[in-house]
Amino acid sequence: MFSVYTEFKKRYGAIKIQRELNDRNITCSVKRVQRHMKKLDIKSIVVKKYQYQKNQGSVPDDKENICVSGKLR
Repeated sequence: MFSVYTEFKKRYGAIKIQRELNDRNITCSVKRVQRHMKKLDIKSIVVKKYQYQKNQGSVPDDKENICVSGKLR
């Protein structure tokens, strides 16, 4: 199990490790892999998804809205 974990650069979690072990004819359940991962204190590397954060600031008073004034046409 640890060799699969290191082979895939510590990115695989319990489900992917279990699938890889089953492909290599080593039958085991996800729960068993989870228990062994907890015992060995290994965790998969998870990259957080990018979340867009819109600007919450207000528009300064000296800026003119060109869409409303008709200058955009």
